[in-house]
Amino acid sequence: MQRFFKRLIKFLAYTAAGIVILLAIAVGLFRLLLPKLPEYQDELKVWASDAIGMQVEFSGMDARWGLSGPELNFYDAELIRTANNARLLAAAEVSIGVGLLRLLRDRTVVVDRILIRETAVEVRERADGRWWIQGTTLDQLTAVNGGSAQPVGDIEVIGEDIELQLIRLGERQPTLFDIARVTVARDETRIAVDSSIRLPENMGRQMTVGATRLINLPPEERHWDVTVTARGLDLAGWTALADDVAMPLRSGGGDVELSVRVNDRTLSQATAEFEFANLAAAEPEAPVFDTAGRLEYRQDENGWLLALDEFTLQGPNGSWPESALRFEVGKGDEGSLEMVDLRADYLNVADVALALPWLPEAERERIGRYEPDGIFRNLSLSIAALDTERADFAVSSEFEGLGFAALGDIPGVRNLSGRLRADRSGGLADIDAVDVEIDLPRFLSVTVPLDDVYGTLIWRQSGERITVLSDSIVLRNADISTNSNVELTLSKADGPVIDLSSTFSVTEIGGVKRFIPDRLLKPRLYNWFQDALVS
Repeated sequence: MQRFFKRLIKFLAYTAAGIVILLAIAVGLFRLLLPKLPEYQDELKVWASDAIGMQVEFSGMDARWGLSGPELNFYDAELIRTANNARLLAAAEVSIGVGLLRLLRDRTVVVDRILIRETAVEVRERADGRWWIQGTTLDQLTAVNGGSAQPVGDIEVIGEDIELQLIRLGERQPTLFDIARVTVARDETRIAVDSSIRLPENMGRQMTVGATRLINLPPEERHWDVTVTARGLDLAGWTALADDVAMPLRSGGGDVELSVRVNDRTLSQATAEFEFANLAAAEPEAPVFDTAGRLEYRQDENGWLLALDEFTLQGPNGSWPESALRFEVGKGDEGSLEMVDLRADYLNVADVALALPWLPEAERERIGRYEPDGIFRNLSLSIAALDTERADFAVSSEFEGLGFAALGDIPGVRNLSGRLRADRSGGLADIDAVDVEIDLPRFLSVTVPLDDVYGTLIWRQSGERITVLSDSIVLRNADISTNSNVELTLSKADGPVIDLSSTFSVTEIGGVKRFIPDRLLKPRLYNWFQDALVS
């Protein structure tokens, strides 16, 4: 065994010595040929153009031995696409690295590294909605080595100190981004991009972007996985970059870590961890709020899912505890809406006002008229079979301080608390609330305050009949005290007629005449009270 290890060590030593000798010979030949390089500039231009698939022009050159092998440096270089004769880059320096192992093993000169320093790249939006990069479409740009006479193989393209000029349609002045470093690496299985970007002052501080695309998959399965990490973002500056942005902001900033998957230019997955402060819509009177959490979005042919975890919000209506929200939409075979599912640990209805500035005007007015308020806890709402004539649903929640304004003949209520459970077959509402306000504009000209409201209401549906039962519904204040039990049956006949049978008992009504003067009672309710008090 000892003799075997001695032979193995000797073999490795000879091999290492041979490699060192080959490297020494290569370095020696490189140094010997280095002074002769300027005489072969034209030939080198042809070789470099053929190697990277683009026409190469330069004013001067030299060569050196880098850490990874021999390198050729071109100064005042231009890279021109042979397909459309468009200048892709004009850089102060372009360095081309030659694969050392391929050079020693196969005696073949293969470019495996390109370094570009100090250049500018123009990204321009066109009227047809497409983007041009240096006058070249994105598809043309990603066709690496498109005009090359030889395969590229593994290659790494590095850019340093690049000025990105973003020109939106109709803009005269570009928005400038300073790319400190960007690396694009390609091999037989994937394309990988990593970049570090210094943002314009009105958009934040710094951002890193990475992207990966597997190219050894069938074309229909290929996708881009993109990650973005940004610190100190100024969101108002980002939304001002586009006139048609869905959510323009007046203020707001923070940090975000974003991962997205793009299939055929369609967003299929997204995950974001965010923490934003002082958010406000572009409207001058829009409220300011802070928010943080983790967002997940998924979409496929069956529908889409939007989920929030560890979500918090602090605004004019108070602070949300750390909670989770989930909203899922399912689609049928023909793309029709089939299912909606909403679940929320905590939901403050009043905070819908924060979203009003971004809603259409008609929706703003509709929501604003109801003035919704209150808190839902452990909310679960499922609606299924929406594409059929008999949709199914199930809802359950605890609610606190629930309220909405009266609208037309629809009564209004404030500070209603309790719990609710319901589905198509029936349900239960258990009310336990204090300081409730009831507004009956059809009957009363004033709002009725109630110190206590509690009781249980149960309903069941069987065919065309609905039965409603109550257990000790109590309404009480200084002037009114009622304790009632109701049994109500509604059956729908062949036409629109509804047969109604009910029992209603009131144990005590005190001070009604004093609390609601005749002049405030609407005639219809006044007559009802007169009959009740006389009897």
